[in-house]
Amino acid sequence: MDLDGYWQENKRFVTVVAGGAVLFLIVWVLIDNNLGDQLSRMQARRMRLQQDLAEPMFGNADLERARAENEALRGALAELREHSEFRAREAFAPSAGEAPSSRYVSVVSSVRETLLQDAGRAGLVVPADLGLPTLAPTREAEIERTLEGLDAVERLVRLAMAARVARIDQIRMRLDSRLLAGKPIADLERTEIEVTLTGPSEPIVRLLELCAEPVDGRTLLVRRAEIKDARGRRNEVRLELELAVTHPHGLGAVEDVEGEG
Repeated sequence: MDLDGYWQENKRFVTVVAGGAVLFLIVWVLIDNNLGDQLSRMQARRMRLQQDLAEPMFGNADLERARAENEALRGALAELREHSEFRAREAFAPSAGEAPSSRYVSVVSSVRETLLQDAGRAGLVVPADLGLPTLAPTREAEIERTLEGLDAVERLVRLAMAARVARIDQIRMRLDSRLLAGKPIADLERTEIEVTLTGPSEPIVRLLELCAEPVDGRTLLVRRAEIKDARGRRNEVRLELELAVTHPHGLGAVEDVEGEG
């Protein structure tokens, strides 16, 4: 082959090919110098991860620890439900042989007459409506929750009598808005009862102490208590109190931990 002739005829082509080869080698060296170490580290990490995945993730000790934690969680949930679930007294609970609306009317009438009479004898001024709605509820769920709220109000008024509080100025009861709207409740259902009381400070403080003492194994759940000066009334204070009648939802039993180490 006449190389000199070939070179003369294909000089441009050979130059381009040779230049491309040199450029490829240069780029390869640059890539290897800058990314070679990183690629090696990533490959080593991949191998370690593959080895880790081949090993069992948890052993018998891990399973036993998970079971112990599960049992502790069960106990905590049971205790939480016990302390947060409001249980109405029999006098305020639904009656199997009585329609809910009739039950509501009879309980409200009886409690209002007896409680207001006893409060008057004790010198305690109490709102005649006891915080009940102007229009009687008609749905069974609302009736049940309203009677529970009345149960809490009745307990509070009797504690106020025992503490010799002078006046209960206002009682306001609000059912959970989700219950009123017929929506599902997945966490904590709460009926709120806001009460405003005024009088000398000593009976007011005594009332708060009595609220913290269990009666028949139960205490009133106080969400907020704030004592302020009674405007325009010397030597008196105003207590703004908020009670809660609660029912936890979505606190079912914790599933058993099953598996093998």
